Formats: sequence, structure tokens, C-alpha cells
Amino acid sequence: MGGAIGVAVIGSLMSTRYRSQMTLVLGHHLLTATLRHTIFGSLGEALATASRLGGALGEFLARAARTAFLNGADLGLVVGSAVAMAGCVLVLLALPAHVADDTVPSADVDTAQRRALNPPAAG
Repeated sequence: MGGAIGVAVIGSLMSTRYRSQMTLVLGHHLLTATLRHTIFGSLGEALATASRLGGALGEFLARAARTAFLNGADLGLVVGSAVAMAGCVLVLLALPAHVADDTVPSADVDTAQRRALNPPAAG
């Protein structure tokens, strides 16, 4: 379950950053609601739209979408890495540094095991 939550959080961060970056780049351009929804929906849709537009405008849109996606990925990966590092630190602090004494087998148990494995020779 933790993995699913992590994927959801990182995905939300990436999506939010992507939309934010695209808004900054395309905010002053007059776009229809449908076109805005398509371009802001995903990188794939933005690149498909850029391909259909072609020319300088298509190139501009494709470059903006790729840059926005990479900025989103950067944020998601940095946050994911920070959470993983925090988990490592927590494990290092919480786990014992050595084996507890009660888990080490006693000499009597060791001797009994040896006798069971190597019974005395008859005779």
C-alpha cells in the first residue's frame, strides 16, 4: 500500500508542476478550453497537438511540454529520494546495532545438536 501511495504522491507532484509550467508558458496565449485541457492533460497529448500544429508554433509547444514534464519529473524524483533517505535514516536509528544476547544459541544447545547429528559409535 505504501508503494501505491508513493506513486500517487509523486505523480501528483509531477502533474502539478507540469501544469504550472505550462500555464506560465502558455498563459498569455488565447487557447480554447478544449485545447487547453488537451495540452495540459498529458505530455503525449501536448506532443500530438504540437505535431498537428507543425511549424514554429508546434516546435514551441513541443519544447515547452517536454521542459515542463522534465521539471515535474525533477520535483517528483527529488521528493521521492528525500523520502527514501528519511526512511534509511529512520531504519538506522531504530534497528539495533548488534544481535541481542537471547538469540545467540547457548553451548548446551550447540552440544545437543552435535550429538544428534553425530551419534556415538556403537561398540
